[in-house]
Amino acid sequence: MGSHRKGNWDDGEMLQAINRLAPVLAKSSADELRSLSQRLIGDVRERQPPLGEYLVESFALVREVARREVGLFPYDVQILGALAMCRGTVAEMATGEGKTLVQSLPAYAFSLAGKGVHVVTSNPYLAERDQEFSVGIFDFLGISSASLPERVPPLQKQKAYAADVTFGTGTEFGFDYLRDQLLLFGQPATQLGEKFARTVLRELPPSLPLAQRGLFCAIIDEADSILIDEALTPLVIGGKGGDEEGVDAVYVAAQTMARRLDEDVDYKVDGAFKTVRLTEEGSDRLRSGEVEVPWSALRRPWERYIENALRADIFMENDVHYIVSEGKVVIVDQFTGRTRPDSTWREGLHQAVEVKEALEVNAENETLATVSRQSFFLRYEKLCGMTGTAMESAGEFSSVYQLPVQVVPRNRPLKRDEMQPRIFVDGKSRMRAICAEIVERHRSGQPILVGSGTIGNSEALAELLEEAGLEFALLNAKQDAEEAAIVARAGKKMR
Repeated sequence: MGSHRKGNWDDGEMLQAINRLAPVLAKSSADELRSLSQRLIGDVRERQPPLGEYLVESFALVREVARREVGLFPYDVQILGALAMCRGTVAEMATGEGKTLVQSLPAYAFSLAGKGVHVVTSNPYLAERDQEFSVGIFDFLGISSASLPERVPPLQKQKAYAADVTFGTGTEFGFDYLRDQLLLFGQPATQLGEKFARTVLRELPPSLPLAQRGLFCAIIDEADSILIDEALTPLVIGGKGGDEEGVDAVYVAAQTMARRLDEDVDYKVDGAFKTVRLTEEGSDRLRSGEVEVPWSALRRPWERYIENALRADIFMENDVHYIVSEGKVVIVDQFTGRTRPDSTWREGLHQAVEVKEALEVNAENETLATVSRQSFFLRYEKLCGMTGTAMESAGEFSSVYQLPVQVVPRNRPLKRDEMQPRIFVDGKSRMRAICAEIVERHRSGQPILVGSGTIGNSEALAELLEEAGLEFALLNAKQDAEEAAIVARAGKKMR
């Protein structure tokens, strides 16, 4: 577990000192600012002093360079949010308070140690966007940055991880850690005296194509989503278990049997926990001979196959939990709304869904490596984050990650009008009301962004908008590849 060192400085005094430097740096030339950053980098990497010793200078530098490169000069409250993160906390900053600019401050300060900073986002698009926003600031200051590519070999990722600041998703950082661990554990044990012999002969140990160079610092955007909501799902790397004779027959038999069972007699459904439990009567029926069971092909108790078949039918919805693409079941991430083409559900559930959709049944993956998300992020030496709703999860941040929460005040008072919720008797009425609201706002020329919880709901609303004669752009897991282009056009008139 990493040691998350907390700073013991006074934020008010730090802010005053940073503000005092602002007019001085504003008069400095570009070369003078670059020289100051290079001196700071060299000094920190040579001496490795406490973070608080160089925060004032580093923050003042980033602030001035941001003004010149991106036309934004961080407000005092943004400086306070960045100081909170450098202390090892989760900063609660409201939506619209400029968290992308804020994270460049601690990212630069932590990067001065030369050990690599990981800026963790909830999806690849945000990682690329944030890196593109910050790259001019970091380049000016002599700090390298990169966006972490996905689904490429480790050697292609080494360049991104070699950068001073790497932007990527929490899932990809975690999977790369597991892949590196598999490489390390796959090496033969060191023989007695081998290290001594190499030292004498001045031989280097064989190098491994590891992607990462360690877990030094993670700055988490949308910290409650990544550290708490998504933490329910562990990171698992699987490998094909080889050809399994009769694999189709097992799952087809399970589905056939499951559809003959009666709810509340043969099985009980718990909708809150999304579980299915066979009753004593149901367990007896499984061995009644109603369905021919390929016993020799079973990998687990027959009951588990039946429960998976029931779960697939009752809980797993197409265009909600998965989509069918090119004859395959592709998981939809319930937190990001994006597809996970390289992932499968475990313990035979994925195969049960394939049978439900009348697709070819693939062999189950065997678990090669796994780590909980909590365990992974706690391996970082320094951990901090920000989100707009941190206080709601303050207890979990403290108990699980030892991360306190600090509320950062808004730069200006909130002027947003909070409207009263509207309740409808059914989903169709709600959809029609949403469509009518969109049509009305569209007439006034107001750009509209509509969020939907599922792919199915987004497509149902799209049909209503099409019937109403409105042009729109639809973005869900089925348009992953077009996301950047669709987002770039958001808010612009289509005619």
